[in-house]
Amino acid sequence: MAALSVPIVLRYDGLDAENHQVDLADLGTSLLGASRMIALSANFAYTGRVITRAPALQVRVLGGIAKDGCWQIPIFIAPLVPVLPDIYQAISSNLVGALVNWTLAKFGGRPKEAEMFKAITDKAIESNEQISKHAISEMRRLAESVVDAQRPAAKKLVKPVGETCETLRIGDIPEAIEVDRPMKDAISEDGNIETLDERNYVVLFSELDRRNKTGKLSIKDDPQPQKRYSSVITDPKIDETDNIYAESLSAEKWITVRGKMQLKDNEPYRIYISAGAAGSAKIAG
Repeated sequence: MAALSVPIVLRYDGLDAENHQVDLADLGTSLLGASRMIALSANFAYTGRVITRAPALQVRVLGGIAKDGCWQIPIFIAPLVPVLPDIYQAISSNLVGALVNWTLAKFGGRPKEAEMFKAITDKAIESNEQISKHAISEMRRLAESVVDAQRPAAKKLVKPVGETCETLRIGDIPEAIEVDRPMKDAISEDGNIETLDERNYVVLFSELDRRNKTGKLSIKDDPQPQKRYSSVITDPKIDETDNIYAESLSAEKWITVRGKMQLKDNEPYRIYISAGAAGSAKIAG
């Protein structure tokens, strides 16, 4: 029973992972999710069928030795059915990684990236000479079924993000998506959630919980000026005694921050403030 020669790498970065450590409880949950997602994707890649019952899967998912440099583990696929070597390599390196990342992007509120991974999936299916032309459209439809079946496992996979690591990536394809806290929350919640690109916002805090790094805020020039938005602050400066967020609250000052807005059912819902890309948050004006 041959193992995949090139591993699918699951990598955690930031927080504890920066010191080559991760919380074991969160890691255990995440590995269960990774195993499930890779198994469903690989089983579809090797058999062309969508199977969700573990005993019926025609692949095994094996873990290698964890490495430093963040915290990462190589994952290998061992098929339980005969697979021709050339098909084995092509499918494993492209289709499995694309399906896993398509799932993360779709439910993580990143529709543009989801379309990109869908296109990579379609290309991998079309390039397989073992699939007849009339069966390609059916394989595409089944691929979407695989993605939809993987959401419960995706929720487990992203458990460590924001707890013991800042981000995670899975797969060695160049386009592998980096799952951050906004994506994790979108995957974990029900509803149609989209995460917008990071940009500057001018905000005024009306509530601030420094322990949980959350708050309520207004956005300047908002069409609904009385509306307050929930916020999650990932900027490490929130831990400092004198920080700009506390000053905004106590002195009722508008401040400029960097953030990612999330939409839920196409309505502004929550903002994630990092301030990292452009330095510290600052007083507006």
